[in-house]
Amino acid sequence: MTPNDHNRQDRKRKRTHRIPRPASNSSNSVPPSSASSSYIPSQSQTLELCLTNKSLKREVVKSSVDDTKLIHFLSKLNPREVISVNENQSHVTLIISSFETNLLQIPAIKHTLVEKFQIDDVLATEGPPGSIDVLVTVYGKMVDVAKAVNYLIFLLNANINNLQKDVFTLKSSTYKAHLLLRNCEDQQNVKYIDTAQSFTYDYNRNIHDVFVQGDLTSLFNFVLHCLEKKWNIDPSAVQLKPMFGIHLDPALKVKPKINEDIKSKAQSNLLSYLYSKQVSEAIYNQT
Repeated sequence: MTPNDHNRQDRKRKRTHRIPRPASNSSNSVPPSSASSSYIPSQSQTLELCLTNKSLKREVVKSSVDDTKLIHFLSKLNPREVISVNENQSHVTLIISSFETNLLQIPAIKHTLVEKFQIDDVLATEGPPGSIDVLVTVYGKMVDVAKAVNYLIFLLNANINNLQKDVFTLKSSTYKAHLLLRNCEDQQNVKYIDTAQSFTYDYNRNIHDVFVQGDLTSLFNFVLHCLEKKWNIDPSAVQLKPMFGIHLDPALKVKPKINEDIKSKAQSNLLSYLYSKQVSEAIYNQT
């Protein structure tokens, strides 16, 4: 091959590696793909995540009875003719939970009870840590106490514990309450009553948690009947105890021998593994 032929072949090789010059200001030019590593977007958008605490709308339970109508109704209640009332000082104790006490706000509601029902006082007795129950005691004259207790029963049922958002009226027979009493016999037309005579309240002798259900009028007369019979309890005589229950049942403390053997074997295997020579050497070599 002559020198001219070699020069001709070199020029052909150079042409194959030549990159064509892109046309400037071409309307048919296509931007590079975003998948390319050299792609740079024309405008960068910054996304920011903002954490906010959205306020939840608390559903207010609609009731056909407002506070004014309730107080007027209770103020007009009169005892049944078979119940003998007097002007002596008395008291009745409701059993509620500590959570209910916080929602009921005893210090704030005391002013309403004293002003509207002329009671003397209302006190909340709490137990030691671990005790769930709180004893709410209303002091005053018999009729005044019965009206004030009914007012608290309405608030507990229609407002605080009304999870199903039921509508309570002045004639509803679904009002429920737990009363601290010595005994209970006459129902006074209440819908349901559970004295639990076989059990004492928190292991206090001759003291019971009496559950009653009925309308406001029957509960009013029921409270008066209990006061007439002197079945009410002085809350200072009640000793509230923690409700964990572990220390009350000796069976919870007893460990069968088979469980003790399994526990001892497991501890022995664990100690043998942790302090074995092979494991120690392996850990040493790794470090």
